[in-house]
Amino acid sequence: MSRRQQRQPIRFDAILLLLTLALLIIGLVMVYSSSYGYAYEGDDSGPGDSLAFFKRQAMWAALGVVGLVAATRLDYRMWGRRPWLLWIGAGTLLLLVLMIFSEGRSIQVGPVGGQPSEFAKVGVIIYMAAWLATPGRDVRNFWLGFLPFALLMAVPVVITLFDPDFSTALILGLTLTGMYMVAGAGLRETGLIVGGGFSLLIGAGLLTEDFRMGRLLAWVRAEPGEQLSDVLMAFGRGGMFGVGLGNSTAKLRVYAAHSDCILAVIGEEFGLVGSLVVLALYALWVWRGLRIASQCPDRFGALLAQGLAGWVAFQVIVNVGALTGSLPFTGTVLPFVSGGGSSLMTLLVATGILLSISAHEKPRRAEPTP
Repeated sequence: MSRRQQRQPIRFDAILLLLTLALLIIGLVMVYSSSYGYAYEGDDSGPGDSLAFFKRQAMWAALGVVGLVAATRLDYRMWGRRPWLLWIGAGTLLLLVLMIFSEGRSIQVGPVGGQPSEFAKVGVIIYMAAWLATPGRDVRNFWLGFLPFALLMAVPVVITLFDPDFSTALILGLTLTGMYMVAGAGLRETGLIVGGGFSLLIGAGLLTEDFRMGRLLAWVRAEPGEQLSDVLMAFGRGGMFGVGLGNSTAKLRVYAAHSDCILAVIGEEFGLVGSLVVLALYALWVWRGLRIASQCPDRFGALLAQGLAGWVAFQVIVNVGALTGSLPFTGTVLPFVSGGGSSLMTLLVATGILLSISAHEKPRRAEPTP
């Protein structure tokens, strides 16, 4: 038998891949629809390129698909062999922005720019999955489990809080807390983690820029600002079936219509039905991710899959909650759909890791023969 005949095709979760591609295509269409007018306006030197944002998103999508394919073909267990390297890399990226590029969350090198915090999320999730999966780890033990986990979790969360990037800190904190619970933590340990995390959020809000605390207080008082009012008007104008692709007016008023607020444009152009379809795709994506976690034969892979699925779930919840007034308004993107190159690429690579884990699922029991 030849070597080519001996090779077995990689078996992975095809449904998860199809859901990812569907969200990616929706995102490319909506990034163009929500940005072409703004992009064409250009600057004082004259009209710009109406395809500028779409081209940038398509470039990152292509790079992300390459990363997805590469991550799918790699054995996911390799990520757990030297997780401390990823931990050091993630911390270095976050500190780089905090100490050197303090004027913003992104690093720009020529025409290419990205947010290091997006790349750092994956590294932190992989490291914490490996740490929690260490044989003999008792996550309920205060000195050997709870306290080390709390300190390890606090490092990236605190750095992102003072970046300041509240939405990333919140999503990362929720994701790691979910992994801690799945690893076996009780309600007492989880409650302490959650209470300490929200104390950090409020404390950092008091110590950083005033407008963030203003957003929090406005949410507590149920006082929608101009941005949220425009977003809610867009949802209302869309009605049940929307005004049609390209006919949104909110994209001309809402800040970051192609990124943070892209769901408002979807709601206006495709209505409640279109918004629910997108949210249903996310629900199915998260379900497939959690299913992969439940079918994984080893603890590291199960925790890693749960962490990656939780990351997407919490990011969707924070984005939708902010745009509907259910949560304080924060700047976070909708996974796979919103404009944002570094976010899109890291999410596609994370999907590749999930697909790699799915290729090692526990074999199903054979049906008994009569």
